[in-house]
Amino acid sequence: MGAFDEKHVVVTGGTGALGAAVVRALVAQGASVYVPCRVAQESTGHPLAAVEGVHLKGPVDLSSEEEVAAFYGDLPPLWASIQCAGGFQMAPIAETSVQDFHRMHTMNAVTCFLS
Repeated sequence: MGAFDEKHVVVTGGTGALGAAVVRALVAQGASVYVPCRVAQESTGHPLAAVEGVHLKGPVDLSSEEEVAAFYGDLPPLWASIQCAGGFQMAPIAETSVQDFHRMHTMNAVTCFLS
């Protein structure tokens, strides 16, 4: 019996390196994990697609309020939602454009807020 038996959990960014490790740890403890995928191919082609207890669904644009609402609306009652989606850009602030800043803000803060 695992610590997360019969618990339903979302992991955004669950197909990335950090997110996949979180997904595997949760499933190992008995959780059913739901992962929104940016592109449809991840839903079937990612190695996690073969893991029992993992449910990959996509495409889902985590920066779209409508798509996030639809994704969460189709799920059973959740025990947790863990946000691993995001990224970064290696550049000094003086070399970062406002366009780059907006992209990073959307990728990290907006996706977390909507989820």
